[in-house]
This record gives sequence, structure tokens and C-alpha cells, in this order.
Amino acid sequence: IFQAPTNHRYEAIDSLRIDPMLGSEADFDQLVEGAHTRGIRIILDAVFNHCSSDSPYFREARRSRHSPYYRWFEFSQWPNVYASWWGFGFMPEFAESPEVEDFFLGPNGVTAHWLRKGIDGWRVDVAMDNTDEFWRRMRDRVDAVRPGAYLVSELWRDSTHYLLGDSFSATMNYRFAWAVRGFFAYDQLTASEFDDRLQVWMRDTPPPALAAQMNLLDSHDTDRLMTACAGDRSRFKAAVAFQLAYPGAPTIYYGSETGLEGDFAEDGRRTMPWDALDPDLGAFYRRALALRRQTPALKHGSVETIVLDDARRIYGFLRRAEGQMAIAVFNGSDAPAVITAALDDGAPQRWRDLFQERIVETAANALTIEVGARGFVWLASQD
Repeated sequence: IFQAPTNHRYEAIDSLRIDPMLGSEADFDQLVEGAHTRGIRIILDAVFNHCSSDSPYFREARRSRHSPYYRWFEFSQWPNVYASWWGFGFMPEFAESPEVEDFFLGPNGVTAHWLRKGIDGWRVDVAMDNTDEFWRRMRDRVDAVRPGAYLVSELWRDSTHYLLGDSFSATMNYRFAWAVRGFFAYDQLTASEFDDRLQVWMRDTPPPALAAQMNLLDSHDTDRLMTACAGDRSRFKAAVAFQLAYPGAPTIYYGSETGLEGDFAEDGRRTMPWDALDPDLGAFYRRALALRRQTPALKHGSVETIVLDDARRIYGFLRRAEGQMAIAVFNGSDAPAVITAALDDGAPQRWRDLFQERIVETAANALTIEVGARGFVWLASQD
């Protein structure tokens, strides 16, 4: 939201000033207060690696080597040759000097300023382009101002080193996104391959951090999920149902709830079609989210794979929490399938189909249910 010369604002002119075209600080204060009143938390997006070449800091650094901002940047040939993000000159990179660290992480720096304004956390862009020590010091500053605030990194690969308790709470879980897309959208993964990717991700992630991972299916840096599914609403709904039933913090990219389409990447950033919303998808999201909130096992239960059928493209898992069990089964094929899931001795005999609102009973420690083509079923134990 910071003042910047482009629509995406990933090269800030001033990280302490809201872009005037978005509103004023009073508007921001009203937004935070209104969100908190409704139980909504605000997380700001920021880049601590680079800024705009129009920023006053960079302009001053180019004006004089005696400028207090000269050490904020790395010049190989002052004033016109300098380090910039991926070589884009309009985004000069900051040097991790004490002055820059104080600006972003100091007692009155950017991080602390907006936390005191009421935000509940930060998402940081291109986290790999700052040092790990920088992020550890950011965690210290955050906890000094708002202990436990949610910090999420942008990293497209294994993020284990960020999830040890000394820096980030979570990462943008692109590994999850690629696995789900590979099975549901593209048919490029078998059920076993899908399970393997999920198991590797979970083994890479420290257990206390699993539930906090930012599980996304699309973002401003990808094509839209509906586009990935080639407009197939059944594939789309199944992917979303998987996202909402699996461990992690499901993240809905604006517009997905109404089926917004778009190719990688600028086309995927279309404006919200307020005059042409999709009531069916909107109702589906509302229903699925309500069921997730009402079902403890789907929110924060343990998880174990219970159905793997590569030939018929069937995948299913079971979750347990607070004395409750939940099962989610997915049919990734174009044909209806009767699916049988073996259960442990002593498993509940009666299960409620959460979407169809019917009762399903087990026999001989096995649950049998029909799942439509490209469909899914959520079940919750009843005794």
C-alpha cells in the first residue's frame, strides 16, 4: 500500500507513507478498526530488499557520496552503476547496512511503525534476497512490539530454515499449490505421486509450523486456478475442497470465490468483477468455509493418508482432533467411483456427509461411498 510509481507498488518511494491514490492514514485507521471489530486481521505486504529509483533515499545517495543515504546502496560506479533487483535499474537494492536495518527494524522503523498503527503481521516479498540474520532481527522487533504477530515469507522452495521459531511463522506454500494443481488441474500426478509431494513437504516442515503454512492455489505471480483448470468447475471445486480440508492456513486469492480467470502473470491480476459475480461458486465457498470452521478435525487435526488408487485416480485422508474424525476423499477421474476406505478397529460406525447432509455407516471396519466424476466427499464422525 506504500507510495510507489507503479500499480503493483513493489518498489516503494516511501515505506512510511500510504499511496495517496489508495486513501489517507485516517482511512487506514478506519479500515484497521473496522476489520478488528469484525474479527478480521490485517497483514501488510512489504519489500525490504529494494525501493524505487524515485525514492528520496536513492536520489540523495546519487547526489552526494557524503549523503547519509550513500551507504544504503551498493554503487560499483557511483552514481550510475549500482546493484538493482534482477538488474532492473528502477528498483535499486538496499545494502544491509546499520542505517538500513535501523530504518526497517529499528525502534521507530517501518516494521514497528505499522505494527503500532494496528496491523497484525507482515508478508515480506522476495525473502531470499535478504539475509537470514535480517529476518531474525525482524522477528525480534516484531515480538518486541506485538508478540507472536504472523510473519509470512515469499519463498517458492523448501523454507525449513525460516520455520525454526526465530524468524517467520509461515511461508507462501507454493509446493502445496504445485502438488494440488498437478493432481486436480493437470492430471500430471498419480495419487501416489501427489501423496509423495505432500509427505515430503510435511516432513520438511517443523510440526509446530505445519498448521500456519500459507496454503495457496494461485497468487498475483501465477495464472489463476480456474485458468489452470481450463474452466472446469468440477476440477476447480475439488482443488479448493482439498485446500480447505488439508493441514495449513488456506489462502483465497481475491476473485477465486467468483471464478476469476487470467493467465500468468499480469492477466491474473484482473480487477474484481463486482457486476458479474458467480453466485454458485460464492455459495460453494461460503458453505465449505462454514463446514471447515464447524469441524475441528478439518481445522487443526492430524492427518494420515487412507486411500491411494493410482489406476482410478482416487485419493483420501483422515484427520483427527478433539475426539472427532473427518475423512476427505477425492475422485480425480472422469468416471464415478465407488470407494472403500479401511478404518482402524474401534472407528466410528456412523459418519455424516457434510455437503450432502446424509448418514453413511461402516461395515467390517470399512467405509464405502460413491464419489462422482471429479468429485469429493467430506465426512465427519458421529459417535
